[in-house]
Order: sequence, then C-alpha cells, then structure tokens
Amino acid sequence: MSHPPSGNVPDGHSHELSYLHPDRLRIGGVGVFAGDWAWVDGPNGPRIPVGFVGTFIDTQNGSAVFACTRDVAEAIVAEQHRLRGQERNRLADLGLTGEELDTQVDDIPPMHFDGDELVVDERRNHGEDDGETRIGPGDDGRYVLDGWSWTAVDPTACDRIAGTIPVYGQHQEFVMLTHSPMRAPHDRLTVTAVRYLETHGGVAYTADVTLDGLPAGTIENAGHGGATMFRPRGNRFGWRDLEQFVAGCRWQGMPADEEQVVQALVNEHEIGDATAAADALGRRLIRLLDDHANIAATFTTERIPASVAARHAWAARLTATEGPHHPYLAVFRWQFWTGRHWTDLALPISTAHTNWQDAAE
Repeated sequence: MSHPPSGNVPDGHSHELSYLHPDRLRIGGVGVFAGDWAWVDGPNGPRIPVGFVGTFIDTQNGSAVFACTRDVAEAIVAEQHRLRGQERNRLADLGLTGEELDTQVDDIPPMHFDGDELVVDERRNHGEDDGETRIGPGDDGRYVLDGWSWTAVDPTACDRIAGTIPVYGQHQEFVMLTHSPMRAPHDRLTVTAVRYLETHGGVAYTADVTLDGLPAGTIENAGHGGATMFRPRGNRFGWRDLEQFVAGCRWQGMPADEEQVVQALVNEHEIGDATAAADALGRRLIRLLDDHANIAATFTTERIPASVAARHAWAARLTATEGPHHPYLAVFRWQFWTGRHWTDLALPISTAHTNWQDAAE
C-alpha cells in the first residue's frame, strides 16, 4: 500500500514517510518526535534540526511519551549538548560570564550516560538531593522519556532523523483495544457477531472470529460459569497462533490469559455496537468498571452533566442505586463514551463502610 509524499524527505532517507505523519499515529505506533523547543526558522519556513524515532506509548499532560532505543537516546543526549553549546554562545555574546552564564545555560540541563543509565542533571537548579534523574532501560532495552514537552512531528519537517524507521506495515508495534485496557499485538483478529442462547445453566453464546476480515473460528461459552473457549476454523488461525497472540497481549500492563483475551474481543464487538447505537440516538453510553477494569454494567443517558460538581453528585447517586447489585465491588468507577474514547465521569468512589439502604435513601 502506498501513500503520497507529504514533503521533502529528510537527509539519509530515500523513501517517502507519510505513513509516520502525526495524524496517523496511535498508541503502539512508531513515530518521529521532537521537543516543542526544537523548531528553528529556515529559508522555506520553520524546520526541526533532528527528529527522534520512538514508539508512542502514552500522553502526559498533553505531551507525548515514547520509548526509544539506546542509539536514539544517545542522539537525544548529543542534541541536548549541541543546544547547550548554542545557548552558551548566545548568552556569552550578550555579555554574560561566570556563574551567571553557567546558571542560565543550565536551564537546558546537561545529560550524559552513566553505564546503561541516562542521567539528566538539574542539580544546579534544584539542589543536590532531588536534581538528578536517572532513566534506565526497560526489559526491552528501550528508554522511556516522559516529563518533557515532546510532540510527534511530521518527519518531512526534520532535516535529520535519528533512529531506524520501520517499513510501512511494520510501524505499528501493538494496538490498544478501544473498549478494554488490553494491549494486543495487532487488530487483525476481531469478533464480527455474537449469538446468545438461554440454557438451563444460564446464557450461553457463540461469537464469530475473523482474521483480516475472513472467517478464522468461533469463541464459545456454554454458560453456567464455564470457560470461554476458542475453536479454530480451518488452518488460517490455529491454537498455536492464538497462543502467540495471547503471549503478546497485556491487560493493564500485565500478561493476559487466553480467557481474558477472547472475552475482551467479544466485549470489543458488543460495546462497539452499543456505543454506535447510542450515538445514532443522540445518547451517551455509561459504563461501570469492576476492580479489574472489566465492565460490570452499562446504560445510556440523554446527556452528561457539564460541571465537575454535578458529575460527582450524579456518580454518587448512580453508586447508591447500583451498589446493592454489585456487592463485590470495592470501588465504583463510572465512565462515559465521548464519541472517541472513554473518560471518567468522576473520581472513583470507594464503597468501604457503605450502608446501601441509607445511601439509597
């Protein structure tokens, strides 16, 4: 699959890079990042001297958080050193010298590697006790740089790119499910339909599973508290394929088991249908999460209160009403669907020492 070029290609890259544009970037995807301080004026408009390749893993206070390899982290240290030298020369030209010059230059903190640890030294500004930050590699050998004002940038706006850019099709390392806190290796495996059946032991169901849009098997649950099982159809996606898929999944950052994974795929389909139906009616879907971030209940509402205080009061009333039906919950966490993502209605409500009869009254 090809994409039209989106501008000049940075030095050292002969292929077009529009698939790495920030508009296409999602959690788990590889992008190019730079600090919001990095832009400089060029003859043809603002440019970025160097962008850094990394995997987008989160946002923090509106800034991007990404993981990068050792060579990219070393390039960040080198760029920080260049910026410090540039700032020192600029301030020296203004007449600053000695301690005053050193202090102002250290507004761009020095960075270096101490073994495997990346050290950010802000002791001149924050004191000896808490002015040094050490960032070690994760289990995958990569460094996570957060707490700075990083942003994903168009790679064609960079004069140079540090790091190895994956080819198109290999640039999405993992995906986050929309309606579950589960990370999956890819989104090629989906549930397309669910059929329910009332039995003497409860409600059973069978769900159709596709891989790349083609039938791959079924997910079956016989009810009465039985296990949820995957049954392959043909040889397109078998037991070993499922094992590999499950091994690459994480539930709230922890390894997931097979039943968690297949149930999450079912929930993804069902909640997706429910949000679409609510949106079509101009309503909002509300959900209650249990202590493990599983969905305990859902319903729709015409509107969401605008003020924070009103939302908190409504969440308290919902908790008082639903509490007796979910006595196993230690905390009630209510969320609503914005049309694009889930967001908390209010702070989680602890049910410790709650008398449900008094609360309801």
